[in-house]
Parts: sequence; C-alpha cells; structure tokens
Amino acid sequence: MLHKWQQLREDWSQRTSILTLSGALLCLWMAFIAQRNLDQHQTKSLPLAMLGLAAFAFAMLLCHIALETSKGTQESKPSTIFLPAVATTLALSLLGCLDFGGNRFRPLGLVLWVSGLLFTLLYLWLISPDSVVGERPNWWRQRKQWWLPAHWLVIAAIVLVGAWFRLRLLSEIPAEMGFDLAEKYFDSLSVARGSYFIFFPARLGREGLFFYLVALVGRFMGMRELTLHITSALIGILTIVAVYHLGQEAFNRQVGLLAAFLLAINRWHIVLSRTGFRAVTMPFFTILALYTFIRALRLRRPLDFGWAGIALGTGVYSYRSFLFVPVALAIGFAWWVFATSWSDFRTLLPGLTVIALIAAVVAAPLARYVLENPDKYLARERYQLQAIEAQKERSQGLLAYFWCCMLGFNSMGDGDPRFNVPFARLMGFVSGALMVLGLTYALWRWRHGYNAFLLAAWFTLILPSALSMLPDEYPSSLRMSGAIGPAIILAALPLPLINKSIHQIKPTLPELKPLDSAWSISLTWSAGQKQRVWTWHWHWDAVARCILALAVVLLCAYETAEVHRFYFQDYIVHLPDMSNYSLTKAIADEIAHYHHLPSTYIKPWPNWFDSTVLQLHVGTDRSWDPFVKALVPDQPPLSMIEGTALFILHPADHTALATLQTFFPRTVTRLHHYPNGEPAFYVIYCER
Repeated sequence: MLHKWQQLREDWSQRTSILTLSGALLCLWMAFIAQRNLDQHQTKSLPLAMLGLAAFAFAMLLCHIALETSKGTQESKPSTIFLPAVATTLALSLLGCLDFGGNRFRPLGLVLWVSGLLFTLLYLWLISPDSVVGERPNWWRQRKQWWLPAHWLVIAAIVLVGAWFRLRLLSEIPAEMGFDLAEKYFDSLSVARGSYFIFFPARLGREGLFFYLVALVGRFMGMRELTLHITSALIGILTIVAVYHLGQEAFNRQVGLLAAFLLAINRWHIVLSRTGFRAVTMPFFTILALYTFIRALRLRRPLDFGWAGIALGTGVYSYRSFLFVPVALAIGFAWWVFATSWSDFRTLLPGLTVIALIAAVVAAPLARYVLENPDKYLARERYQLQAIEAQKERSQGLLAYFWCCMLGFNSMGDGDPRFNVPFARLMGFVSGALMVLGLTYALWRWRHGYNAFLLAAWFTLILPSALSMLPDEYPSSLRMSGAIGPAIILAALPLPLINKSIHQIKPTLPELKPLDSAWSISLTWSAGQKQRVWTWHWHWDAVARCILALAVVLLCAYETAEVHRFYFQDYIVHLPDMSNYSLTKAIADEIAHYHHLPSTYIKPWPNWFDSTVLQLHVGTDRSWDPFVKALVPDQPPLSMIEGTALFILHPADHTALATLQTFFPRTVTRLHHYPNGEPAFYVIYCER
C-alpha cells in the first residue's frame, strides 16, 4: 500500500512537472507572438496585454525554480576592518585633491591622490582571508584535457562576435560625425596635448573620462576622427566581458554566457559602441558597479568592498546619468536588507562605510569642481529645465513619460537617426520578449538572491530619460543606456529556467533503470568478417535538452540576422545626411581641391551641419572661420575679393546664389546631391 501511494505521488509530480514545462514553453511562444504584433500593429494595447499575460503566467509557473546565487551567510563574515586605518590612507588622497584647483589635474596632486587609494586597497588586500589573497585559477593547477576551461573559449568566441559587429566598416559607418561629436574630438585632443581638465565645460559641460581614454588610444593610432569610434567600440567590447561576470555573479555561468551573447548582438549597444559618444561608458560602469557591489555582499571580503568603491567613484566621470546608479544601489540594498534581516545590515556596515569613503575620495576632484563652479556643472540641467518649463502646459506628466520609456524597450524607441532607426524598439525581437519574461520572474522572486539590485537598476536607470522628456518626445537611448546591462541580464533568465525545469522531470516509476527510459541508436559497420557496433543511449531529458539547445541556437541566429539587417541596412538608410553620406566631408573635399582657405566662404543655414566637424575634416583648428552671415555687393567679403573665391551655399539659398552670379562676371556653379538625388550644397567658383 505504501509503495502504491509513493508511486501515485511520483506520478503526480511527474505530470505536474511536464505540465509546468509545457506551460512555460507556451508562454514563451505567446511572448514572441505578442512582440511580433507590437512590431506590426499600430494599436499596442492588445499585444501589450498578451505580452503581460504571458510574462505573468511564465513567472507563476517557474517561480519555484531558483537560478540565483545564494546570499552571503554568517559563514562568510567579513574580516574586521580598522576604519581609522582606511581613513588615514584616504586622507593622503584628499591632501592631493588640494592641488586640483582651477579645474586641473596636476602631477603632485595626482601622485598623492592615486597613492592614497592604492595604499587603501593594499591594506584591504592584506586583511582579506589568506585563502583569498593566495588564490590561483584552479584550471592552471588541475587541468585535465583542456589547457583552458571550455567556458573561456565560449566567452572568447562571443567577444569575437561582438567585436565583429562593433568594428566592421567602422571607418565608413557612420560616415558623418554629426553635431557635438567634433567637440568631443577637440576635448580629447586637448587632453593629448597636455590640458588635463577635471570637467570639460564647453557646450553645457561633459564628464571627461572618455576623453582621457580617447587620448590614450590616440597614443597608439594617432588622434583622428576614427580614434573616437575605435575607443567607444573597445569599451563596448569590454562591456560584453563585464556583463558575463555580472550574470555569473548574480545567477550562474549559463546566465552569464547567454547574457554576454545577447549583449554582443544587441542593436542598442552596437549603435552606441560605434557612434564615438561618451555615453558608451555608462553601460560599462553601471554593470561594473552592480558586479562589484553584489560580489562584495556575497563574499564579504574587504578588498571587494574597496573595488566596489572604486567602481562607484570612477563612474561619476563617465556620464551624467551615472549619478542615478548609487541611488539604484541604495534602493536595491534597502530592498535586499528588508528581505533578509537587519542583523545582516549591522554585519555589513563597516564594508559599506569603506565603499562610501573610497567612492567619495575617488569622486573628490569632480566634487571640488562642482562646489567651485556649480553653474557650469549644472548648465545642462538648467537648460533642460528651462525647456521643460517653457512647455509645462503640454506636459504629460512623469508617469506617462516613464511608461513611454518602458515601451521603448519593446515598441517605440529613440527617434534620433544618429542613435537608432527612428522609433524602432531598442531591444532585439528575441531579447525584448525574453526581457519581459525575466523581469516578471525577478519581480516574483524579489526576495531571493540579488534580484532586488537588478530590478532597482532597471527601473531607476529609466528615470534620466523620463525626467528630461518633453512633450511629443521619445525615449533617449543615451540617457537610459544604463538600463542596458540589467535588461540583458533579465533577458538571459527565461531559457536557463526552462532548461532547469527539464532537469526536474524524472521517470514516472522510481524502480525504472536508466536504460528503461532511454532511446537507443545503434550503428553497425561490417567489412568481411570484421564487424563493429556503436550504440548510443539517449535519455528523454537529454533529447529535450538537445531540442532546447537547438531552439536557443535558432533564436540566437535569428536575433543575429535581425541586428545585421538593422545596422548594416536599415540604420544606414536613416542616418543623417541621407544614407550615410558625409556632407561635411564632401564640402571639405571641395575646399581641399580649391586649396586656398583665406578666399573660401560659407553662407550658413539653420541646422545644416556642425562647423567644428568641417574644421576637423579640413584639418584646421577652431580659429578658422569661413562663415559669412550675408552676401552684400558693397560689403565684405564681396567688396574685398580681387581674384578668385570659393563659396559654399545651401541648396535652398537662392538669394545668395543669384547675388554671386550677378556680382561676379565669371562663375562656375556645381550642385552636389545626396545619394537619394536630393540637392546637398552648391559650390560656386567665382572670379573678378
């Protein structure tokens, strides 16, 4: 009787597991159908409801399956940190900050600042457990068949895929630098020439870490336009490795590898990595801050708390939106502590103090600049607030803007053709649907592992875009780029969850032997009297995992093909200046052919091109100013021309064209066209 009861329980468990797996696969299929409908239909309500229902059912079915790494336990108590020792070494760094007046890094102050931080890390390293200090990769001591672990080879292959998407035709796409990028080049050039600014105040102000990295890359390949793009692409490639470590730290290696691949082929991050804009540092430092902070909480080693402080402090020099990352970590930590216990918080308090102190000292030079020049540092925010105030009557409210930004992942994304195919979703087809499933799963299990930090980061890092939106605007892919890392990690959860649910299904009868529930394939080879037989036994769960692996490969292949079409076809067509045509480079070529800058004149036109980009292509500094506001026969420059001159006009400036053709007895006029046949600019060679 007992045996029969046990058999009934096993049978019920088996049926439940099979139904759960079938339901999860159905939810996955529903999510893909909903995402396809979002792409194809103008009405979004029904596809969004379908996507939400699929995500809710998926989380409800698989919420009992744990992917998260275990939290730090009492067995992993942190070593005793003598805070006065930390304060003493950091005081040396603060002493160096006294030498950073006038918005300049100076040699003596830099040596003291860096030395204090290094001494602090050295102290934290020395008080870390001996097993940690002396740890070496086990694969080096205990290698058996492979000289490198298999997952290292996989991550190397993923990085190569990501590098291909970020470096292919980089000198050709995008061809035009567009507005603002030339200013970033000149800021980087100033660093290369020895002007070590802490903050770069031109054009509403910019943090300078990216410019220092561009100058560093320029030491090896020279300072030119391509250096900006190479630097941003290299940072994008490093971000792939960083997201792998975050996925492995918060969940497991399978999640980390899948997250790395999804980021390698993520359309949003590929565009960001190739543009040459400093916003590419935002995803990297966001992921780095999350990784080091979660690792410090899990292992509770003094050195890990130190690295978390370094990551947080360095991030403030990357992009303005990074200021929301400490807020996200604080919200996530409060959420995490609420799910554990306050006694755990008291245990972690010395380590958290170390993070705060080191982050504050790393950010101290910038903090000093902000205190001395608050108007310059906050110029961008003041400008945006004025724009918001001017359209306050048409404002839709923060909640509406926040919802609009959330929809940007799966529906209507950035409308700026420099950073997206206008209004296309920011995530890929596969990763977008998976992200919603993973987000709902993490919300359902917010008390487990470190889900609270990912959720807090995903929601909080949408705010920089939502807070700065104007009526009729769409999400800014730059301002909310910090959400890329959390979104990719969440998208990497559903498929490993399905894989783990397959493992939970066992044969119905407990007395069955392994071969009783297996499929057998036999291959016999005969040659004369010789005969060899090969037999393979495949258990049903092995077959299911193979089918799942094949499905994963097909989904990744589809996402890869989609992003290739997205960037190398659709994105090019919508780039500014028509189909990846560089207007400023074409004008610079005409000026170079004419070969006499003093007699070259350009009549400006609203929103035509960035003059600094033209100066860069021509090879001059910003002192060269060929622009004339008006062409009047008895006024300069027309009244001063005695020989030949070259004029560049906008194709709609018919008045200026008529003036030149009337004033000069001999003119040669040529009209340049965009690739689609529309007029681009006039070139007029004139002679008195």
